[in-house]
Amino acid sequence: MRIFLVTFTVLVLGVGGFNYWIDPTHWHHSLNEFTAPLQKGEVRVLGRAVDERLLKLSLIKFAPPADAVLMASSRGLLVQEKMFPSPCRFLNLSVPNGSIPEFVAFWEAVKLTGHLPKTLIIFLDPWSFNANGELGDQSWLFKTGLLEQFKIEHGVIPTMKAKLSNEWKRWSEFESRFFDLFTWSNFTASVKIYDEQGGPERDPYQVVSEGQVPEGKASFAYDGSYSDPKNMSPISQQEIEQRARTEPSRMDDPQFKNYKQDPELFNLLMVLAWDALWKGTEVHFVIPPLHDVTRNRLNKLSWTKMILPDFESVLNLIHARNPGIVICNLLDASLAGCAPSEFLDGLHMNRDCAAKVIKKCF
Repeated sequence: MRIFLVTFTVLVLGVGGFNYWIDPTHWHHSLNEFTAPLQKGEVRVLGRAVDERLLKLSLIKFAPPADAVLMASSRGLLVQEKMFPSPCRFLNLSVPNGSIPEFVAFWEAVKLTGHLPKTLIIFLDPWSFNANGELGDQSWLFKTGLLEQFKIEHGVIPTMKAKLSNEWKRWSEFESRFFDLFTWSNFTASVKIYDEQGGPERDPYQVVSEGQVPEGKASFAYDGSYSDPKNMSPISQQEIEQRARTEPSRMDDPQFKNYKQDPELFNLLMVLAWDALWKGTEVHFVIPPLHDVTRNRLNKLSWTKMILPDFESVLNLIHARNPGIVICNLLDASLAGCAPSEFLDGLHMNRDCAAKVIKKCF
């Protein structure tokens, strides 16, 4: 019996130690964080294994104190520091499918640096308050505890409930890591990281000058703005409109047929805004434009035609409850002076349109 226990223990520790070393799920040796601040003219090349949310979270730690911070979905990724009319240090914390709880967590992380920005900019989408909205990977919210920390600080949830939530979070993480550690698939996982073409990712931390980004690779600049070569080439007006009509956009997703406003998301956003204002930070809610084709589809489809009127009602309520929040509503592209050709698809502006939005609102 003793020999069996010793053998079993050695086997378990051996498998666990091997998995810890290769770390196939990147629990222990993250590929996502910055290890040093980026300088102007430098960019970090994005590998397939990089988690953009954790990348932005670590960028907060290394970036110089910002005068203006932007939080947005992918519709804000192209906004750059040089677009602002007055010289300022800018930090772009936009992430694909960014949600209000994630904005709260980013704000909490900014506060922990001890340097608050003069201006907090939040890009709101018409679907930002959708209870059934499409979300990115939210696991980082549980791993960091930043959202729970904010909620406890402002009494958004009872402390006891928060404690129970934290206990459940710790158990869930332990359970996940335990089973990850001993599953056969992870035991046999390759140590190599592969890029989108199936070749080995040479350096997941690769930092180069702007002119040296490998062909076909996306990158983050020192201010957090995003650059993707696939979206930089000129697109014809006809192709843009075709994308707007046929792209697999959120409005065609089944979840939008169950669109429902979530008052908890509204309240969470208002607490975030109040916290920033109370600490002396200006708060600007910017509604970036949609392509005309997309805006018209939103108004015509039976399951989406209530979204824009509901969103307008929410904006009016925000203004009524807190006049200190500056709202810049440019949902109609003509208000920003953006031509139909200045879009990448039905939802996303190109850099020229993004620059016009910043100039109009600031």
